[in-house]
Amino acid sequence: MNDSNEPKSACSKQKIVVCRDLGKEAMSILYSSGHEIVVWEKDIPPPREWVLQNAKGASGICVMMADKVDDSLLDAVTPFAPAGPSLKVVSTFSVGYDHFDMAAVRARNIRVGYTPNVLNDAGEALQVVQEGRWPQTPWSPFLLTGPALTKPSLTIGFLGFGRISHFTLERLLAFTQPRKSAHAPRCLYTSSRIRPNQQEIDDEYSERFGVETRHVEADVLARESDVLIILCSLNEDTKGMVNEDFLAKMSSDAVLINVARVSVPLLWNPGISN
Repeated sequence: MNDSNEPKSACSKQKIVVCRDLGKEAMSILYSSGHEIVVWEKDIPPPREWVLQNAKGASGICVMMADKVDDSLLDAVTPFAPAGPSLKVVSTFSVGYDHFDMAAVRARNIRVGYTPNVLNDAGEALQVVQEGRWPQTPWSPFLLTGPALTKPSLTIGFLGFGRISHFTLERLLAFTQPRKSAHAPRCLYTSSRIRPNQQEIDDEYSERFGVETRHVEADVLARESDVLIILCSLNEDTKGMVNEDFLAKMSSDAVLINVARVSVPLLWNPGISN
């Protein structure tokens, strides 16, 4: 973690300042670009002093909603020409850009980047709000995020695949990539047992739902599901099935949804709290 004001550099070419870690995929692109990359790595807003000091000589700056883009930042590089003639673009990790002084930006002929469609698939963090934790929850780039239903080649998993699961899948598919597209979703499920004609059953499901649908073992379900929905009954086979070992196989950004009865202690194990 880069706590000091010393830049974290990939190499010495054009300088790019990033005011928060943008995640593995985005950061790998930046670090492989051949430019000097300066990143505030903590999951809290950087001090203004850090932003102003590291903006000196920058060609590009990526800010968050809490970072003001005004004269003090734009003039931070050199007296009166801050990120001075070097600064070409300032981008924000947000849909809105009301934290920009657009007059100051235009006066310096600096281009602005923003993310107009990033919230199209976002949902409300109802549980956080209902529990009264919202005021104490600091914003961060990946707060309350998971795979969007429009993710290309999304894998929807079901633990239990009865009538309710069928109706749930049919409704979810309305929000995913088109079923006939190259990035169509697929469905994996685990049920009580494998039937002798399992392939025939899966072929019928695939035809019915319009996406690849097939029975898999529980460890495959855990490992490959982007969204995993628990819709099975409680019995001796399912009790404690979603345990620490099961959760360890899941992707770190997968979403687990328990729609089983409240009284079903399917998830009642130490693995959840860990």
